[in-house]
Amino acid sequence: MLYYQPFDHSWFIWFKKDFPLKFPLWFVKWFHEWGPEGNIYPDFAAIAFESFSSRINVPDHLKVLAFHATFGISWITSWTFKKELSIPNSNTFWIVRSIRIKWWNKFNPDLIKAQVLQDWFNKNPKCLVPKEVAEKEEEFLAEKSKFLADLSSSTNKKEFLKKLQVAISESDINNDEDSGDSSQSLTRDNGDDCYGIIDLQD
Repeated sequence: MLYYQPFDHSWFIWFKKDFPLKFPLWFVKWFHEWGPEGNIYPDFAAIAFESFSSRINVPDHLKVLAFHATFGISWITSWTFKKELSIPNSNTFWIVRSIRIKWWNKFNPDLIKAQVLQDWFNKNPKCLVPKEVAEKEEEFLAEKSKFLADLSSSTNKKEFLKKLQVAISESDINNDEDSGDSSQSLTRDNGDDCYGIIDLQD
């Protein structure tokens, strides 16, 4: 971290290159409070993140952290102080911290281009969603697309509901083995850290 602009408490944050994807749980909590969100990404980063998140085998809430740590992606976090009413319709104010997180505009897009991601996927097969799971997800997305197209072609409410009922009756909901859970375990396996450690490459 660098104290980027001291006059407005602005911090420049990035991960060291080849950072191991192993974090104490207190850091995961810190990242969710001070780290980036997908809505700050420019188009090239949003495309890279979508590709990465569809392949990496970690829970959804850890994918942004894994993305930034894997490719050393920087961001800027800043805060200022402002007045805020403590109770509505009163004259009592709190001094609160207003936090802003933004993309670093000088980030080099080549660091997360498609070939760089593919090279990482090739070198780290253990970190990826198993092939059969990925194929199942691809099949589901194709079926979903076909189903939505069929529904959108309905000309009235009665036809729409009939198609919906047919689709539900044809689907094997009760025998769906896809629990939607990642195989990643959030175990507390570090005796030196009361918060535990999460290893995204395990």
